[in-house]
Amino acid sequence: MGGVLSESYRCQVELDIEDAYRLTGLTPLAVGATWPYIKPSQELVAAYPEDPVVVALHVGFAVARQFLEVAISGLLAWRGARATGAGPSAVRQCRSRVDEESTHC
Repeated sequence: MGGVLSESYRCQVELDIEDAYRLTGLTPLAVGATWPYIKPSQELVAAYPEDPVVVALHVGFAVARQFLEVAISGLLAWRGARATGAGPSAVRQCRSRVDEESTHC
C-alpha cells in the first residue's frame, strides 16, 4: 500500500500525508462498493431486456470517481476546518452536546 499512498500524496499535492493515507483507504472502498454495479454478473446482464429497473442499476466507473472527488473535497474542507480550530474535536464536542441536549449544533 506504500506505493499507492505515495502516489496519492504525489498526485493530490493539496493533501497532507495523513489525508493521503485516508484517501488511499477510501479508494478500494469506493471501487469495491461500486464494482458489482460496474461489472454485473452474466445473470444480471441477461435480465436487462426483461426489466428496465435492473438496467438502471448499471453504472460506470464515473460513480467511483465521483465518490473519490467528493472524498477529496471533504478532506480538503476538513483540513481547512482543522486549521481554523473547527476540525474533528469541534465535531466531537458538537456531537456530545447533541447527545446531552437532544438539539442540533
